[in-house]
Amino acid sequence: VILPTNVFCGYIPLLFALYALIRVKNMSAERKAVIFFWGIVGLIFFLIALGLKPFGENEFLNGLTPYRFVFRGILRQFRIPVRFSLVTMIALYVVASFGAAEFVKRSGQKLLRHAVLGLFIVSLQVIEFMPLPFPLLDLTVPAKYYRLAKLDPGTPVLVIPLGWQSSYTTVGTFDKRVQVYQTVHGHPVFQGQI
Repeated sequence: VILPTNVFCGYIPLLFALYALIRVKNMSAERKAVIFFWGIVGLIFFLIALGLKPFGENEFLNGLTPYRFVFRGILRQFRIPVRFSLVTMIALYVVASFGAAEFVKRSGQKLLRHAVLGLFIVSLQVIEFMPLPFPLLDLTVPAKYYRLAKLDPGTPVLVIPLGWQSSYTTVGTFDKRVQVYQTVHGHPVFQGQI
């Protein structure tokens, strides 16, 4: 079962962020301050996004994660730590943009060269995130669900085997395809996740 804990920021932004950190000594004080600020923000949110068990079953190391210290009481409602990876990505992309700007600046002073390099960088990023090969999951709906659509509308459907999924655990057999099939038959189902 794949829980919503997988994040991919891309190799190109990582390379440009690394390049920015390597070249930071040659940048202005203002750029250094921005890179430092977003680097610290990204690191903090990355550590929070690791969640409760980044070290598997090692209770000592898991007890040291920032998520356990920060999210107590009412803040426990932030139950999916991977949500904090969004701020991590924003920080990474800000730092990577400084690296890309430095890379383009070192290529020379011609405007056409800057435009071509900028377009090349954007093209690499678009290619990296293209969902190829597409589709990655066969969502062909079996014929029985089309037949079910013709039966009494509004009658609930119990899918067996039954399963539930929370932010961290799965109980029983939770098949996400059931929700796709529901878009065809239109009946309420007993299992699901919002």
